[in-house]
Amino acid sequence: MPLNCLLVDDSEAFLASAARLLSAEGMRVMGYATCAADAIRVAAECLPDIALVDIELGAEDGLELAGRLSAAGSCQEVIMISLRDRGELTERIADCGAAGFLRKDRLSAQAVAEILDARAKPADLAEAWALRHVATLIAAGAEPIVVFRTIAREAAKVLNGPGVGVFR
Repeated sequence: MPLNCLLVDDSEAFLASAARLLSAEGMRVMGYATCAADAIRVAAECLPDIALVDIELGAEDGLELAGRLSAAGSCQEVIMISLRDRGELTERIADCGAAGFLRKDRLSAQAVAEILDARAKPADLAEAWALRHVATLIAAGAEPIVVFRTIAREAAKVLNGPGVGVFR
């Protein structure tokens, strides 16, 4: 199943280029954002598996946005991206809850997958993770449709199936 991705960067040229690259490599780019407010809105609407967030998001702090996206539960993982080296940012990246870091010139679906594989949760924790994700959305006051979409997506992962439907 392809990864659903949200791209967040203040450069529209980079967004277009990254979307073409990742789409060609099998990822599904579900949305784009050039600022924090748009990123939060788009993430809540499309519930991506992963958000790729630029550290230097114009006048905004991409690391702060990563923390907000993680806390909202609207995407499962956040990977920070930048043209800069990770060097001096290592501690701040870890503190914001991001799964990892990629230089923009090394961005690829394979590099994203490697970060996610390294952070993969053990199978016996999959159910607890799914419950935590849903509980976080409910506690944040998410719309019912968002909660039910998340329940279906998380159930599909726990059951290792292609999809799960929730009907009333």
